[in-house]
Amino acid sequence: SFSAVVFKLASIVIRFAPYGIFALIAWTFGKFGIAAIFPLLKFVLTVYIACVLQWILVYSLGMWLVGRLNPMIFLKGASAAIMFAFTTSSSAATLPLSMKCAAENLGVSKNIAQFLLPLGSSFNLNGLSIYLSAATIFAANLYGIHLSIPQYFTIVTTIIFTAMGAAAVPGSALVVMGAVMSSVGVPLGAIALIAGVDRFNDMMQTATNVGGDIFVTTLLAKQEQLFDKEKWHAHQAESTTALVDSLPKNE
Repeated sequence: SFSAVVFKLASIVIRFAPYGIFALIAWTFGKFGIAAIFPLLKFVLTVYIACVLQWILVYSLGMWLVGRLNPMIFLKGASAAIMFAFTTSSSAATLPLSMKCAAENLGVSKNIAQFLLPLGSSFNLNGLSIYLSAATIFAANLYGIHLSIPQYFTIVTTIIFTAMGAAAVPGSALVVMGAVMSSVGVPLGAIALIAGVDRFNDMMQTATNVGGDIFVTTLLAKQEQLFDKEKWHAHQAESTTALVDSLPKNE
């Protein structure tokens, strides 16, 4: 009940966020000009590329090497939850669909899915960590601050602890971003600029978070023998049949 109250308060604050962001962006462009758009586009592109690498190097290779499972079947089975997370930017809203995809499409036991996926939505925040790291470095470059190796370790350590306090709702990254930047002495003024493109980054990082939750849950279910291979292979057969049916047939 207390969690529901906290999420409700966060949603009320977020409803007013677009008006505040509009005012901040208007002030930013009024002061720095239209040239401020190009660094922001590079920043968004950096976050997307980093998340794609996370999908390829960690999720896909991990599914293949550790789980001995076809990563394409995993992506197909989890695609509904991933797309829903991308459009809503909310891990909490995606949670019921994540459980359904894990249990029905990927063969994960319902008990382990209902235990691990809610836990993962609070602690397994890969996409948010990527976003916060890129945002802090972007802000440091914006102010001409050179970050040392110990400061990079400080950023990583701070993100590990602060990311767990982020609510699974859109816009929550901006709240913890200030703590990460403050840990290495980066001025918080850059948050006003980053807030203008927060929604674009939030979509990708939330999809990466949800994908990571389902990825870990699937691997652990297989390791603990709480994995239904028949459902996995049935889903693989359905995917193969749909692919064959989509091919053009000779009259």
